[in-house]
Amino acid sequence: MSLDFQSDKMTFIIGDVRDLERLKLAFRGVDLVYHAAALKQIPSCEYNPFETVQTNVIGTENVLRAALDCKVKKVIVISSDKAPSPANLYGATKMCAERIAIAANAYTSGLSPRPIFSVVRYGNVAGSTGSVVSVFRKQFAEQGQVFLTDERMTRFWWTAKQAVAWTSSVAEIMEPGCLYVPLIPSVKIIDIARYIAGNRIAIVGMRNGEKIHETMLTEDEMSKAEPRNGMYVIRPDAKEWTVRVSYNSRDNSNWLSGEEAVKLAEVE
Repeated sequence: MSLDFQSDKMTFIIGDVRDLERLKLAFRGVDLVYHAAALKQIPSCEYNPFETVQTNVIGTENVLRAALDCKVKKVIVISSDKAPSPANLYGATKMCAERIAIAANAYTSGLSPRPIFSVVRYGNVAGSTGSVVSVFRKQFAEQGQVFLTDERMTRFWWTAKQAVAWTSSVAEIMEPGCLYVPLIPSVKIIDIARYIAGNRIAIVGMRNGEKIHETMLTEDEMSKAEPRNGMYVIRPDAKEWTVRVSYNSRDNSNWLSGEEAVKLAEVE
């Protein structure tokens, strides 16, 4: 089946977030931008820091500059649970991207309509490229066992459809400079490994830049977070509350079994 690169409903444009002029061409007449482009494979980012910064940080700045020049009404920068308290370069660049996006609202005064720049932050997407489920299945099929870096690992977990639906709902209500974080379940990675491979699991040690648990909101951020309809919202003018407990994948109140996590990945 051939792909229609230009139709009444959609136009496909090849480009690079490092190319500001190309972004300006792509953004002409656009009302809403979801910025999800990033280098995100942690070992690759650790080994290629210059390239990671060029794409994840400078690329985000280019997206925001192009949006301002083209009078885009709304931009949502899609971030990661690795941005809070980053332990690797990917997380650090995502933290920078978040700050750049929120600060971009300072450059919108005098524009009519005034553009809105906001950030959403969420965790692992089941069934996405490089997902641990597909990796474990491949390892088990080829080597008769799976390789786990640390048996204590936990991660936030939901599907691409859930992520898209939630992010689209945020686009309807987004306000300038706000950070939006969904309430989603966690899973123990060893439970996924056991569901796929039983007891044939080899513990190989943590990779450079890897975290045992992921944090969606730090204690300081939680002190400013407002609960709202299945999510947390941090407004740019938020005042501190009294609660200072981080929202992380280890202490989550909502958990999936290994079987449930794998089945979500298979649905995708």
